[in-house]
Amino acid sequence: MVQSNQVFQAFVIGGTHGAMVVVKLNEDKKFAILKQKTFTPLPRFATKDDFLAFIEANLEQQTAAIGINFAYNLIPVVGEMGELDGIMNQGDTKGHAFQGLQQEQVGKTIEDYLKETTNRDIAVTVANDSVCLITSGLEEDTDRENLIAAIAGTGYNVAIFLDNNTVVNLQASDFTGFTQTSTGKVVDSESKNAGEQLFNKEVAAGDLYKHYNVLIPLMHLATPPLQSSEELSRLAQKGIGAESQVARELFKRSASLIAAQLAGIYEFKGRPVRLTCIVQGSLFLKEPGYLLNIQTQLEALGVSQNAFEFKKIENSDVLGMIKLITGINASLMAEELFI
Repeated sequence: MVQSNQVFQAFVIGGTHGAMVVVKLNEDKKFAILKQKTFTPLPRFATKDDFLAFIEANLEQQTAAIGINFAYNLIPVVGEMGELDGIMNQGDTKGHAFQGLQQEQVGKTIEDYLKETTNRDIAVTVANDSVCLITSGLEEDTDRENLIAAIAGTGYNVAIFLDNNTVVNLQASDFTGFTQTSTGKVVDSESKNAGEQLFNKEVAAGDLYKHYNVLIPLMHLATPPLQSSEELSRLAQKGIGAESQVARELFKRSASLIAAQLAGIYEFKGRPVRLTCIVQGSLFLKEPGYLLNIQTQLEALGVSQNAFEFKKIENSDVLGMIKLITGINASLMAEELFI
């Protein structure tokens, strides 16, 4: 999609945070970062028009192609120029409704919009965030079949390689083969997408604090309703009182549920000696003891000790999309990003 000396943009559209980089692909196949920007928090995309206007507002004059790391359910399709695209297949979640974009081909919709508003033909690649995350870990000698990627932040998801050339976005947040907790049922019933994303509502930071709020009157907890899982984390770290204990148990339960899914993937993969899991998201990377709780639960479920290698890749969300849009190993550019 991108030729030597062309400029392209990579966008990260998450649940809470976002980013954009402008990149030039040089003739030696190395990259130059021309511009970068973070969005903390992202503006709310209530409608398709909100989202399209955001892309146009951040479009550079010299851009020839766009890649979008999109943290929402996509049915993968191939665009007219062979680019990866996806049909959005998700209701109101992570605070963004995207009304009007549901069941539409995201990349093509952006291409058509930019053609109409700017009279420019810009190819747009779109991929789910878990696909970008697993792609960020690819090197020439990567054992792809024993590489997976997991995101646990505002939302939750997992991607795996089915074989050496096929990445599968598991849409792990939609898993239904489990028993909902009593608090999870309440959180679901009060959500804008009741009956959907049931596993996500049990484990992800976007919903964990809501479980605590359900328990406040039931357990006579001496706090007002929480507004975020960051508040829940601070409460857990206080280490005293019933309120802290409840907060810690909610994080532990989330980790245990994720561990159960990872253990299932480990079995599906034939119980390899080592399974590398690239991780991303606030729960994995910021919540104290969260990964340790996962590892403890994995061993309790019969996973061999040290079978999982949890790995963080700097700027993985941007790097993964750059690798997808160019097909070139971009690991050397990581130190140039967001410093």
